[in-house]
Amino acid sequence: MDNYEFGKNLKKIRLEKGLTQKELADAIMVCHQSVSKWESGEVMPQVKWIYRIASALKVNPKELV
Repeated sequence: MDNYEFGKNLKKIRLEKGLTQKELADAIMVCHQSVSKWESGEVMPQVKWIYRIASALKVNPKELV
């Protein structure tokens, strides 16, 4: 899994759920810049964040990666 694919999946699912980057960031207690960096493929979140993201989006973590 590369950063770009993860970011693309994250953005798609986030938008489907009707959330802004800030709303998702607030839900998982990170700054919105982190979500932006993940979605752009600049960085890949640590595994613990992938589980928190998936929980906040109510999806299986495999859908993100």
